[in-house]
Amino acid sequence: MRVRRTCSPAWFVWDPCGFVCAFIGYFIVVYSEFVFVCRLVLPWYSYSAAGVGHILAFGAIGFMAILSQVTAMCSDPGSVPLAPYTPPEFVPEPRSDEVGARPALPTCSRCDTLKMRGMHHCSTCKHCIRRMDHHCPWINNCCGAFNQKFFILYLFYVFVLCFYAVVMSIARGVYCNGRHWRECHDAKGEHDSAATTMLLVGLMDFCAFVFGLFVLTMFLEQVCNIQENTTGIDKMKARAGIGPKRIGGGARHEPTFMESMSEVFGEEPALTWFLPILRHPVAVRQRAMMREVMANERGGRLLEV
Repeated sequence: MRVRRTCSPAWFVWDPCGFVCAFIGYFIVVYSEFVFVCRLVLPWYSYSAAGVGHILAFGAIGFMAILSQVTAMCSDPGSVPLAPYTPPEFVPEPRSDEVGARPALPTCSRCDTLKMRGMHHCSTCKHCIRRMDHHCPWINNCCGAFNQKFFILYLFYVFVLCFYAVVMSIARGVYCNGRHWRECHDAKGEHDSAATTMLLVGLMDFCAFVFGLFVLTMFLEQVCNIQENTTGIDKMKARAGIGPKRIGGGARHEPTFMESMSEVFGEEPALTWFLPILRHPVAVRQRAMMREVMANERGGRLLEV
C-alpha cells in the first residue's frame, strides 16, 4: 500500500485478502437479491402490490448494506499523519527548563507518529488509527473513530437482510406445505424445476443463517464496546494486563451510553443515524483529532504502546 504523509479524504487499502472478503460480501447480497425476487416473491405474489413492496424493501436494505460497506471501506478510519508531518500550531511547549530542549513526545515505534490512549498501529494500513477497534477484511479497512458508524450500519443492514430472507423462506415453505408444487410455485403458470428452486433457496438460507449470526455477533460486540467506552484491542490488552480497558483511563467523567453513541453516530438521535453519511468535514475532524492528541500530551495522559 502507498503510504501518505498526511491524512486525505481519499482512502483505500490495497489488501488482497480484503478484496476477496469484500467480494464475498457483495456476492452474498446480490445472490440473495436474485433468489429472493426470482424464486420467492415473483412466483408467490407476481407483480401485485405486496410483491412489489417486498421487492422494493429487500432491494433498499441490500442497497444500504452495500453503500455502508463501500463508505466504510473508502473512509479514513482516523489515521494519524505520518512523521515528520506535525502542524506547527499543535507543537506543545517544552516541559524542560533547559533552553532549546525539545519536548518528550511519546511516539509509535513503527511509524514514528504521536501516540495517545486508544491509538494503535495497523500493520495493514501502515498508520496509527484513532480508536482502532480492529482491522476488518470485510470492509478492507480498519474500524476506527471516523468509520465505526459505517461499519456498524453495514452489520445492521446485512443482519436485517439475512433475517428478512430467512423469514420469507419459512413463510413460503409453510404456505406451500401440502400443496402441489406447480400450484404453489408459480402464480403466472410458468414452471421451473422444483429441485433447482429448492437448491437455490436452500443455499440462500444457509448463507443468510450463517452470515446473519456472524454479523449479529459483531454488531452486539460493537454496541457493547461503545457502551463500555472501549475498543476490541483495548479489551484484549486489558485482559492480558498490559493496559486499561476503557479509553478514558482514569478520566473523572465516564460518558454515558447515549453520549458514546452520539460520538459515533452524531450529535443527537435522528434518522441520519441510519444513513452512511459523514457528520463533519474531513479536515475539521482531523484537526480536532490533532488538538486532542496535544491536549492529552499536555495533560500527561499519553500512552506509549
